[in-house]
Amino acid sequence: MIHVFERGTNDTLIVSLHGTGGHATQLFDVSRMLDPNASLLGLQGDVTENGMTRFFERYSDGTFDTKSLAKATQVVYDTIQDCINKENLKDKSLILLGYSNGANLLQSMLKTYALDVDALILFHPSTTLKELPFIPQKFPVFASFGHNDFYIDEHGFNAILDQMNAASLKVSVFTSETGHQLTQNEVEKARDFIQEHI
Repeated sequence: MIHVFERGTNDTLIVSLHGTGGHATQLFDVSRMLDPNASLLGLQGDVTENGMTRFFERYSDGTFDTKSLAKATQVVYDTIQDCINKENLKDKSLILLGYSNGANLLQSMLKTYALDVDALILFHPSTTLKELPFIPQKFPVFASFGHNDFYIDEHGFNAILDQMNAASLKVSVFTSETGHQLTQNEVEKARDFIQEHI
């Protein structure tokens, strides 16, 4: 899997997963807004759909290919672990950050692994593997939603939150009247979340 690593000067590592059509460093500017001194690891999806990069495939009706999602989940997890070992990052505070398609991949990781991380940020997730529960985790989660998001409505987002609450996940929620785009305001709220918990 294509990935880019930039070493920072403090004891935090932010791993970022882009949205559809993105690339390995797409969220580096966002990550620097959260912590300008952190080390950064950006992953790039292996799937191309209509010329746009993704982490896993979709069917023609827009629903997720669960086999592709499961494969991508393992590849992303293994890539992160390999990079941490290679770059000697085990002592860093670890933040996982995903936007859109990347957030959906991170949801799958939350339902597959007991993760050894310090915080997780889901910018504009959609319903992913709704038949599977989240694994209880000890770290806090930040999740954002726009009321005019064309990928998911309020009912769908609340269903994600209900599933997280059922697993006793500690979730901080940010909602706005915007759509699916990432906004300055929600990044600032995510930064406040990180400063509070890390």
